[in-house]
Amino acid sequence: MKVESSIKKYDLSVVYRIYPGVSKIPIIHKNDKYELSKIAINSFKNALGDMSVKIWILLDDCPPKYEELFNGLIENYDVELIKFDGVGNYATFNKQIDILINQNFSNIIYFAEDDYIFVKDGLKKAVNYINSNKKVDFLTIYDSSDYYSMDLHKYKSKLCTHNSYKWRTVSCTTLSFMTKKNILRDTKWIFETYSSNKNFDSSLWMSITKMNLFQPSSLIRFFLKKDRDFVRIAKSWLYCWRQIIFGKKYNLWSPIPSLGTHLDKDGISPGINWDEVIKESQP
Repeated sequence: MKVESSIKKYDLSVVYRIYPGVSKIPIIHKNDKYELSKIAINSFKNALGDMSVKIWILLDDCPPKYEELFNGLIENYDVELIKFDGVGNYATFNKQIDILINQNFSNIIYFAEDDYIFVKDGLKKAVNYINSNKKVDFLTIYDSSDYYSMDLHKYKSKLCTHNSYKWRTVSCTTLSFMTKKNILRDTKWIFETYSSNKNFDSSLWMSITKMNLFQPSSLIRFFLKKDRDFVRIAKSWLYCWRQIIFGKKYNLWSPIPSLGTHLDKDGISPGINWDEVIKESQP
């Protein structure tokens, strides 16, 4: 007789990693990560909407008040807190991979970082899109300002409209992203180059999407300039050449307007009144 699984199924599984230091220069609370975290976590909660969600929180060297903060702000969700003693960015990213590949709560999964804010229902809208389009392998909620200003992003994108949002394929994003469990399993080794080889996030993404790696004009420009774009492409080939030559080309989608933004002052997504979003995200 077949025995049905007793594991509860969820719309989304998330691993959220956080540490008490401030990275780069955020647009809010640049000297106070705890106050920044209050807004970021409440914004994250508002982005989930009415979905059923399984959440793991990776607290790396965080004082007890951070644990209390999560207990207070996301108490209505199925949450597990996992504490680390300052293991660092690479180790917690590897732990995200390990948890999301081995969990059986949801096929849709999300890697969350602690310096993002979201529009209301932003993650719910992202889940609706990934479920609606079989061509979505990965997506980011972040319409990065880099897409509009950097030579690296001069390429042709696929376009799609869904529920008043325009979505386009992009070559790369940060390490906050959504995908499916089976796709993460197939690409696990590529993401692991981030920690094993100190690969750039942009470089590993470009090997996954294969965008702007073969255009002769781009290659000539990058080799002549030998700037940071050159280094990004060089690292992509150095560490992920097997994926670039032999691997599957995956689609990474980004929304217009943005469903969230990285809080780095130099990378704020255009087209959204983020001051208003921040105000609405006050706990």
